[in-house]
Amino acid sequence: MPTYLNDRPIEDVIDAVLRVDGHIAPTVTVRTRVPVANAPGLFGIGVEVAPRTVQVVLDVRSTTPVARAATIDNLARRLKGLLLLRTDDTPDRELYCTCSGVEVSLYNGAYALGTVSVELTFTAVDPTRYERDAICFGLSTSRREVPVGTVPSAPLIYLYGGSPTVTGVQIITRNYTGDEVSRMTTLGSLASTSALVVDCAKQSCSLYTAGVLQANGNAFFASGSFPVLDPEDSLDGAGITLELTSNAGTATGLVLYRKGY
Repeated sequence: MPTYLNDRPIEDVIDAVLRVDGHIAPTVTVRTRVPVANAPGLFGIGVEVAPRTVQVVLDVRSTTPVARAATIDNLARRLKGLLLLRTDDTPDRELYCTCSGVEVSLYNGAYALGTVSVELTFTAVDPTRYERDAICFGLSTSRREVPVGTVPSAPLIYLYGGSPTVTGVQIITRNYTGDEVSRMTTLGSLASTSALVVDCAKQSCSLYTAGVLQANGNAFFASGSFPVLDPEDSLDGAGITLELTSNAGTATGLVLYRKGY
């Protein structure tokens, strides 16, 4: 299977890629914990995400032992630092990882010219394989369907002001049956030169006026929860919708995210 490291095919160094494992993301473990030592009656939720391990087995063939060593050296140069791993079965999905293990097997001995197997182990602390291209949709008071992958996506949502001023914007998330699963309510007013950026991954808000970042963005958060696009709310990745409503003015915005697998 063609495999790419930082958008360069490994096959231009070695003979063939024999096997690639690690296509399914590890399970997310949710556990209760005591967050404060002096308050044993208070419990929080901890989330543990195991790293993803990908094993790639390569076939290396050379005409001389010297050429074989040069090939392995060239391969080693490709394995340094943070790597972007892609495979040809899903070329639009990428995984950020590092090479955590190399095993070279000389089946016919060090001085013979038989097949050499190189097994590479890649470790991704963030186990999600992201689509290369981000998805961007306009938001309004009408429902906007937002397709998802196999793991939740935390989007960036841009809320725009208007004339007349837009106040009390709410972001509503619905599942594929149309039931409301979350609602985020904001305070404050957004004039025609203002925009509120809602970062659902960082759970923070940033206010911009005339393109200049203001200091009071998080004060716009009033209640509810930051939207998360969860595949459990979809039907085979489809059916989740986002919509806006407001107390005054016409609410408009954008949603930007990448599907994860």
